[in-house]
Amino acid sequence: MEEEAKKNGEDVSESQLVDTPLSLVNDIRIASGYTSPLQRTTHLEECTYTSSHLQNNPSTPKMGRTCPTSGVHWNEDAAWKLACEGPSRIRQLLLGRKDEGFGESHGCVVPFDRTTLPVAGEDDDNDAMNEKDGSEDDVLSLCLEASHAAPRIIHHADCTGKAITISITKAASEHPLIEFVGDAVVTDLIVDENGGESSIDGGDNDMVIGAQVLNKKTNQLSSYYAVHGVVLASGGLGGIYQHSTNPLGFNALGSSVGLALRLQDRLSGSSNNNNNNN
Repeated sequence: MEEEAKKNGEDVSESQLVDTPLSLVNDIRIASGYTSPLQRTTHLEECTYTSSHLQNNPSTPKMGRTCPTSGVHWNEDAAWKLACEGPSRIRQLLLGRKDEGFGESHGCVVPFDRTTLPVAGEDDDNDAMNEKDGSEDDVLSLCLEASHAAPRIIHHADCTGKAITISITKAASEHPLIEFVGDAVVTDLIVDENGGESSIDGGDNDMVIGAQVLNKKTNQLSSYYAVHGVVLASGGLGGIYQHSTNPLGFNALGSSVGLALRLQDRLSGSSNNNNNNN
């Protein structure tokens, strides 16, 4: 890892390699099979990854670069965004004030595993750090997982996803501005085809403003409209595979991807028809 840092113009001390955005981006690069060096040669601290940080043109159809050796297409900007913004999002949504988080403000503090670190006194030597004398620091337990060069994984036993789901679902169900609609399925996205402005590449920037929802009990369709935006979060694609670590009955069939692709196809067909009519 230190050699990787030097290759990318970094003079990084060994202590910094425990967990830095650069270290995480390097891990993502290696796990992705992208063997070319990083584009960024300067280190970034934890921050909001804005347009000023972008290294690739966001208006290009396929943002990022293709590795000439492995043929893997990899978006380094996405990796930096995850590395720079990920920790603050975890503190914002899942951690409590004990870990510099804000979970109490919306009622969600996930009971991640913790460990104690001995605190050495003024007269203690280094050997005393291995002995617990009652004055310990209670901190989050970090574990090392595959493709990570440093222990940075917070967890709850071996069922972290379940613990997060239970905590955040409870907080959402108790929030006065959140409504749960059960026994229903989203069938289509609603688009304001006349409300968008021209996009960077000159096309129409149609805005998604809501979703059509089918009530499975009454077989009735209803339209739900968004105030700030529409987020597609259907749990991934694990359910389409024969073998998966997803819980039994977990309907992760790529519904979000399907909705987005169908909308893209519909808008593309509409655009082609308009061009033909003109």
